[in-house]
Amino acid sequence: MAVLLISLDTVVAYGQKQTTSSLAYAFYNDQEWAKAAPLFLKMYEEKGIVSYLRTYIRCLIQLEDYNTAEKTLNRKIRKTGDQSLYIDLAYLSDIQGDIKVAENYYLKPFKQFPQSVSAMKTLGNNYRYYLKYEYAQQVYEIGRQLLNNPDEFHLEMAGIFLMLRNFPAMLDEYFNLLVSQPRYLRTVQSQIRYTLTSDVDKTLLSTAKIKTLGFIQRFPGLDVFSELLIWIYLQEENFDRAIDLAAALDRRNKENGQRLLDIARTADNANAYTSAIKGYERLIE
Repeated sequence: MAVLLISLDTVVAYGQKQTTSSLAYAFYNDQEWAKAAPLFLKMYEEKGIVSYLRTYIRCLIQLEDYNTAEKTLNRKIRKTGDQSLYIDLAYLSDIQGDIKVAENYYLKPFKQFPQSVSAMKTLGNNYRYYLKYEYAQQVYEIGRQLLNNPDEFHLEMAGIFLMLRNFPAMLDEYFNLLVSQPRYLRTVQSQIRYTLTSDVDKTLLSTAKIKTLGFIQRFPGLDVFSELLIWIYLQEENFDRAIDLAAALDRRNKENGQRLLDIARTADNANAYTSAIKGYERLIE
């Protein structure tokens, strides 16, 4: 019976937590800031999850209760030493027009710079949250120097260059990531495909192709860039070049022809029958 009671208590407690969270977000989504705020503060006090604190601060901002928001953040900084909360203080100053005060707060985390990769990522993400991409870039650049690891933060830096629309720099970060970690090929392809939707100049794919050819020359033993180039040819619907490169890669690695078959079928489905026949003939050979 005691075990049953304990189990029921646990279920009830779990249900209450779920209800509090659901209710808080329901109020937040309905823009009932005064009702949502105390619930998010309560969850933060119980769990210590910073996202709850930031949502609480956002509620106070909507209520224009800047004084309470500032006092809360200062108190949490004193208690936890979390330097990234200065960024929230900076934003508070920003929206109230105190530009100089905001700038001082934005710079504060650099004076007690984090020493671990996870803390550096957290700090960089906080700057990115408030669209302060230049500060985030500085965090990752300083982090690379402190860690003595130029291959750290490639994904984070690529994300920043994407937001800054510096696509060549973004591609450099992705390609340098592939040099050390080829397993990220699908991720890189996905990110390039996503970026194509905002490529108003229609130059991203050609730039990616040029850079890929350069990396193939620099790292001839890495198949990942040949695979990437095949993918780029397919985006261009240049099936003949994709087939030629796939056949060469198949021969070099003594593969079973599956890659070549997939490309031939892709060409067939795109009604590029001449290329499809070429692929099937290469496969038969």
